Amino acid sequence: MDYRVFPGVPDGLIMVTQATDSGPGSLREAVALANAEPDFNLIGFDASLEGQTINLTGGEILISQPLYLRGPGANRLTLAAGPSARLFRLEPEDSAALRTQPVTISGLSLVGGDRSRRRTRRRDSQ
Repeated sequence: MDYRVFPGVPDGLIMVTQATDSGPGSLREAVALANAEPDFNLIGFDASLEGQTINLTGGEILISQPLYLRGPGANRLTLAAGPSARLFRLEPEDSAALRTQPVTISGLSLVGGDRSRRRTRRRDSQ
């Protein structure tokens, strides 16, 4: 995967370098890498993305591992989804992991998305 780790930043930092929804340097690619490599659990954003909006046109982004997503500031970078989609879906491979090491999202403005779509679990009564 095409990601950059910069000198002087914490180990495990993945940098988002593109405002595109997918492909090299995208947020979607960075989260996929973090899901596959638990040691890479900090995602940052290149300064060139300040003032831009990342439009998630490819659907929600699956997060399956503890993760820290740190943007440059809510007034500096926006993540947006359409009205019938969610931004993120948390579906842990190990549910205990997210209780002790949660997903943290900061420094981003999150807009759009369908807050009414909730995944429900059906219990069979037998």
